[in-house]
Amino acid sequence: MRPRLTGAQAIASDLASAAGYMVPSLLIAPVTEGTSVAWLPALLLGTATAGDTYNTERRAGMPDRQAVIYSAAVGAVEGGLQYALGGIEAYGKEGAFSMLAESPAGNAALAKLDGVLRAAARSPAAQKALETAAAAGRFAIRMNDEGFEEYLQEILQPVIRNVVLGEDNEVKAFTPQALYAYVLGAITAGAFNAVSAAAEAGEFAYKSSAAYENTTGEARGRFICLRLHCSYDKKSN
Repeated sequence: MRPRLTGAQAIASDLASAAGYMVPSLLIAPVTEGTSVAWLPALLLGTATAGDTYNTERRAGMPDRQAVIYSAAVGAVEGGLQYALGGIEAYGKEGAFSMLAESPAGNAALAKLDGVLRAAARSPAAQKALETAAAAGRFAIRMNDEGFEEYLQEILQPVIRNVVLGEDNEVKAFTPQALYAYVLGAITAGAFNAVSAAAEAGEFAYKSSAAYENTTGEARGRFICLRLHCSYDKKSN
């Protein structure tokens, strides 16, 4: 049915398919989060991807041995990229933005941002504005991370086929299919991360309350920097 759908119907169908595809692996995320097996949901997603790829390629006429090897490669790339770069929080690391933030250049930039934030946070009104901006920014960054991961996955498909199957597909840095994958990935991450975002919103509401106004500047600074993935040095406060 999917090939006959167009426009909004096609997008809705693909989003529903992606969501159903991820749910089984996401169900165990609350159990594995913060443990030594936090990578397990991403592994299960990769396994599901491999199984789906195998079935698709077999229906298309690919020999069994080739289908097994190719689907295993696709699943490994999907699971690995999702764990390392993806924007769905339950799947592992903080995403592509955090990887950049941990680089020397990223650390230097965040150190400067840290100083600006602490200076601005001396005003209660500025603290509330920064907290709100941090929450919205974090949510948008996670959507972008997932979109980027799906975009990269799509771009790498011909590379995997060339390496595993010996084909000679052209590898392009941009394709309409990759852009579509980015959009679907971003929307999917927004949907799955909405629950944690709602929880953060409740936390932000408390942080803006009168009770929080009585806490120290250090606590406020730490909270704001936590949301923006920067450090807090109380000596410079």
